[in-house]
Amino acid sequence: MVPTLDPTQRRCVSSSPVGSQRARDNGRAGVAIFDLDRRFHGLVASGRFIMAKRRQEHGYGRALEEPMLRGDLSAWYGWWPQRLSVDELLAAWQSALARRGQPGSPATLQLYTHFAFCQASCAFCQYFHLVPHDRQQVDRYTDYLVALTERYAAALGVVDVTNAYFGGGTPSALAAAQLGRFLAAFARAFRVRNEFTCEGHPGNLDAEKLDLLAAAGVNRLSLGLQSLDPVVCRRIGRMNPPLERVRELVRRARALGMWVNADLVLGLPEQTPQSFLSDLDRLLADGRPDCLTVYRYQPVPHLNQAPDETMRYSRVLTPAVLLRALRQGYLPATSGGDDRPGKDFFRNSTRTWRQWFDRLRYEVVRMVRTDAELRSYAQFEDNDSHILGIGPGAMSHLYGHSWYREITAVATASTGAEPVYLGTRVTPADECRSALLQGFARSRWVDTRALGRRSGVDVEATFGPLFDAARQDRCLRRFARWVGCVPDASPSAQAAFFTSLLPALTGDAEARAQRAQETNGLRASEHVQRELVGIGDHLALPSGGPGASPSGAPQPPEDALLAWAQLIGLGVPGQRFASAVVERFGGSEVHFRLRPEPDPPLRVMVERDRGQPSFLRAGSYAISYVGRHGEPLPPAEEE
Repeated sequence: MVPTLDPTQRRCVSSSPVGSQRARDNGRAGVAIFDLDRRFHGLVASGRFIMAKRRQEHGYGRALEEPMLRGDLSAWYGWWPQRLSVDELLAAWQSALARRGQPGSPATLQLYTHFAFCQASCAFCQYFHLVPHDRQQVDRYTDYLVALTERYAAALGVVDVTNAYFGGGTPSALAAAQLGRFLAAFARAFRVRNEFTCEGHPGNLDAEKLDLLAAAGVNRLSLGLQSLDPVVCRRIGRMNPPLERVRELVRRARALGMWVNADLVLGLPEQTPQSFLSDLDRLLADGRPDCLTVYRYQPVPHLNQAPDETMRYSRVLTPAVLLRALRQGYLPATSGGDDRPGKDFFRNSTRTWRQWFDRLRYEVVRMVRTDAELRSYAQFEDNDSHILGIGPGAMSHLYGHSWYREITAVATASTGAEPVYLGTRVTPADECRSALLQGFARSRWVDTRALGRRSGVDVEATFGPLFDAARQDRCLRRFARWVGCVPDASPSAQAAFFTSLLPALTGDAEARAQRAQETNGLRASEHVQRELVGIGDHLALPSGGPGASPSGAPQPPEDALLAWAQLIGLGVPGQRFASAVVERFGGSEVHFRLRPEPDPPLRVMVERDRGQPSFLRAGSYAISYVGRHGEPLPPAEEE
């Protein structure tokens, strides 16, 4: 049960024994638990902001092990990063396409093209984008994409693509002539068989561009609105046209045979539950897209205002709201909790049901055959897929060979520019590792026989000893050829099992430091887009980074608190940090004196993230605040 607050007493009022115990254990009867939670979140958010800023400035410290353990496929490219040549990749693509649909080469090939430019930079955006200095810069970038597409056509011929997606940036920021030039080259290189999506901004998308997209075969349009509230739009730097224009774009796109999605974001700065619900009602009633997707806002370093607890899916999208959407002809997708990236509202259309049937068919067929194809685009959702990325910032997955990203500098991208790629080479066994981690992270059973058929790997021979050890530790269960995680397994045993599934790093600490330093050195090249180069914090940091000794030899501290504090520049008693003052520092705890002061001070515990219970996680660190008896306290929302 979630505690409620008595605004007159400012105390925790709860019939839950857990909530009462938290109040007593804190020794802060006069301080509301939610208020303390909020101030603790503020301190850690400040630390996250500083960590992100240092990573952006110095190119190190991205937490890769944590997302890989969660089954996040996009993190694999940075595990052991190295330059990959264009000739090597083209030869590997030729081999993979020749074996497409056979063991070790999936039938599904998804294509992503990144259009790097936007007319303006929205403050909340997490994706790589630039605002062009002039139209000539966009022209040169279009020429680069055309030349790169033609290079693929010359090497591979016309490639049948399962699905395609144009994203960015903003594809519709291109002028109609530029867009038409690229689409003509694209048609000479690729043939899209199923879903073909293009993102668009309603402010720069018009009838001429819609006609060009429809002629090229685009059958799904995704409109990024994010908010209709003028106050919120000003705060995030978003310029949206009137809703009437959105309605006209939706009408015209649907007349051209496109299925139209619109995006809203929940939890933006200055947004309230009332203003969000007003946006939702207006868009469903007047915009009438085929699908509306609601995302929860994820704070970014330059707009690091975390959403209020009231801006959760479960608190805003109440049963009454979902029923109102259903009456307007929209079928809510209600599966998943507050941590799910997005919530969908589908119009009750035949396309919706066909997509669900196609996904079910794909999941069934892939258990018995290797030629199953996923007919709707899911870039990093399914590891049994080739992904071909075009343009700086685009990620690619060449199954059994590599995960890589294009890091070409946009400023030098033109017709004759050579693309620059950074990634990690993988083996078919590594593909099995990612499939197992993804399945376990989603609490699914994994069919080892089907996985071996798809990858060409003897899964039992390769991973059988790990499975046996995990069963002895009571964190893995199996039924014939199926394996799955035990839901109530020991967090430490489960974390150890998951970690054992990660690929082994090549070489010792010195070799890892050398690899990190070589990768970081790419950022000095004028042909590399600096912000697209990142080094995971599982590698030793280059000389001068946090944890480096005075001699320059990388020596990451063993103590988690010291490592975290060095990243955010914390640790001197009397130092001001955010809205607090550091009172004590040492061991695994830092004590903060807050204003106004509760008694005693706020004790924060920092540990390496091993899957143990904690209040929240920042990078590879598990962080909690501590009760009077020395035990980390759970989040309020878990009560």
